[in-house]
Amino acid sequence: MGEARRAYSRAIIVRAFRLWAVGREAIPETDDRLLMETIKLGVTPQGIAACVSLFSLTETELGRSLEAGCLCSQRLSNDERALLGVLDAADRLGPARTARDAQRGLPARLHWAAMEVCERLGIGSTVNDGAQRYSPLAQQAGEQRVAF
Repeated sequence: MGEARRAYSRAIIVRAFRLWAVGREAIPETDDRLLMETIKLGVTPQGIAACVSLFSLTETELGRSLEAGCLCSQRLSNDERALLGVLDAADRLGPARTARDAQRGLPARLHWAAMEVCERLGIGSTVNDGAQRYSPLAQQAGEQRVAF
């Protein structure tokens, strides 16, 4: 992936995170704003849903709210840097095809969510090759694998 495309994708993720974080402050139109703003940037609704899943799951794993930077700031918050690091780690680890694969450094749910974001936004070396991929959500439902 070219550096320009990578930087653009990372900026989109940070922008989506900041808009999503504002929504936690109970502003009803934020979901619509998140959708409209990110679609303008070329993100599909599925890509937005993948980002929202990653943000929510990360908060669940940490047991606290993530802190976003100001919408207009060029500086990243510590949590924004950490989210980008999760995406980098998922890209390095590659797609999880089994539960064992998903345990290589990130909690399984975060690995899965980060890979979805990478695929939906075209980040890194991930390619949706149609292969069966492990999903911790499917495992909870009694399934072992699920295709995305």
